[in-house]
Amino acid sequence: DAHNNRGLTWDAQGRENEAAAEFREALRLKPDFEPAHFNLANALARLGKLDESIAEYRAAVRLKPDRAESYNGLGICYAMQNKMAEAAQQFKEVIRLQPDNSAAYGNLGNALGAKNRIDEAIPQYLAALRLNPKDYQTEFNLALSLSRQGRRAEAESHYRQALRLNPNYAEAQRALQELEKSVNGKK
Repeated sequence: DAHNNRGLTWDAQGRENEAAAEFREALRLKPDFEPAHFNLANALARLGKLDESIAEYRAAVRLKPDRAESYNGLGICYAMQNKMAEAAQQFKEVIRLQPDNSAAYGNLGNALGAKNRIDEAIPQYLAALRLNPKDYQTEFNLALSLSRQGRRAEAESHYRQALRLNPNYAEAQRALQELEKSVNGKK
């Protein structure tokens, strides 16, 4: 516990290398200490050591299969490696464990959208927005997906909602302008 707690202190200070060393020491002393596997996985992910992070998240899942955060971490690591099918599977597991986790629905939508499975991504974004209607990033991602399907009026509505939620969201401003140009150019 002491090494794990010291690791958390280093981690809170942004000192991931020191944190990882403490989590490793905790695991040397107690190899099946799930919190240290989970915390080490988080630190390694922030260090960009995704394969090592995935191994630690898997160990955490093996030891505590009902911890949604471990599946979420796995999903994020897989997404960062562009392994979207694996990422989607992990986000589905988060949703199974935490059906009210809006971020998991958004992450699943992103993973499906990245695989061009737009018809499956859109319901995930809608579920995320039902749970968290103030999520401007999900509004934007939904608008992008609708735009990719040629559903311009719906896309415009969601771009505008993203901008209502975050008026300084430059990416949404650009996307809306491009959409408006394409609509005006076809008139």
